[in-house]
This record gives sequence, structure tokens and C-alpha cells, in this order.
Amino acid sequence: MREKYESLSATVLKDLESRVYRYNPSVGFIMIGTNDMLDNLSNEETISNVGKIVDGIKKNRPSAVINVISLFPVNTSNDSKVVHEMVRTRNNKDINIMNKGIKKMCKEKKVTYIDVNSLLLDKNNSLDINYTTDGSSYSNFADYNPTEIKVTGMAEGKKFKVYNVEGKIGEEYILKE
Repeated sequence: MREKYESLSATVLKDLESRVYRYNPSVGFIMIGTNDMLDNLSNEETISNVGKIVDGIKKNRPSAVINVISLFPVNTSNDSKVVHEMVRTRNNKDINIMNKGIKKMCKEKKVTYIDVNSLLLDKNNSLDINYTTDGSSYSNFADYNPTEIKVTGMAEGKKFKVYNVEGKIGEEYILKE
């Protein structure tokens, strides 16, 4: 259970047994961090917590393939679709700083980093209004299987960058509807 003063990443870190280990996953996808901004956790603390989550999974499920998904952008424009009470203190400047730190951490820990953030940006480097219900929530998520990445509702034909353990782009998938 989340304590009132705890960030979401700290809560997940504290509860990896019931959230991850008991399922004995062979593949894991981690996407966590933007809600920490609502709890006033520093970028460095969030990056550190993501790294500790990776370390915990590597230690307790050493054969699991770990993939860390970039933090998604937000939209803070005055578009009628944006609900500023939902976006609150989340901002793209800090999201970009955290993504850079998370990508570096992934390279150091030899886990896969998946850059989805860049696929969701509009011409103003904000979350494309077509991909959100309120400026911070997403209208569609990717379904993944070993042969393709199917993304319902996102622009068909965009490239999905997957960074290998050396931090270089391993494969580029084409998003399909």
C-alpha cells in the first residue's frame, strides 16, 4: 500500500515481491516516473528508484529480459482537451531530463531502453493532442508481441526505436494499426 508521503516509484520498489517476483516473468516492461513529479520527488531520485527497480528484478529474476520504456510527454497547451488539474506539476523539461538519465542508466545496467516519447510529440515538442484524453493520460497504448508492435490509434508508419544493451539502436519497428 502506498504511504501518503511516498512517491509511486518508491512504493513499487518497496513492493516488488507482489508486483513482479511472484509472477516469475521472463520479460518485463517498466514505465514509471511521471507520477513522482506530483509527489515533488527530484529527477535524480526518480531515476535512482527506476534503477533500483531494475536491480531488484535482475537480482530476483536473473533470466528475465528487462525493458524500460521512456516517460511519455505531457501537453500543457490551452487546448480544450487539456485538463490542467490532471497535468498538474508534470512538465516536459523534467520528463526529458529523466528520460536522458533513465536511458543512461539502462546502458550502464545493460537493459533495453525503448524510446516512445519521441513518437508522441507534436511540432511544439508536447504530447500530441490526438494521443491524449486530458494532456497527461493516453488514449491508446501499444500491444506487443514478438513479431510486431501493434499500436492502436497512433500514426501508422512511425518508427519505434529499441535500444540494445550497448545503448545503440538495435531494431527499429514500424508501428502498425
